[in-house]
Amino acid sequence: MIEINGRTEAERPGTPASFTQSPARTGTVPFPAHKESSVRRPPSPRASSQGVIELLLIIILVVIVFLSILLIMGNDIQTLVSDLLSNWFPETDGGS
Repeated sequence: MIEINGRTEAERPGTPASFTQSPARTGTVPFPAHKESSVRRPPSPRASSQGVIELLLIIILVVIVFLSILLIMGNDIQTLVSDLLSNWFPETDGGS
């Protein structure tokens, strides 16, 4: 029996079968194997590339929507910009 904090392994209720004790480190509380999966790991390259692909898909979608609006309202936008520029920067005669 392994003694941990004054109690043997058999006395501990609900001890998982994967409970391990390092023989070199007696007197310390070992971590159960099922707790190891909760350790935060750095993201895998696949997960980070998935984020980049999602970002690219969003950018492509925004570009498609912008081009669609330009195709539908292209002439109206061109007229609006032309009128704004002619009001803001009127042509001068001669400039002397």
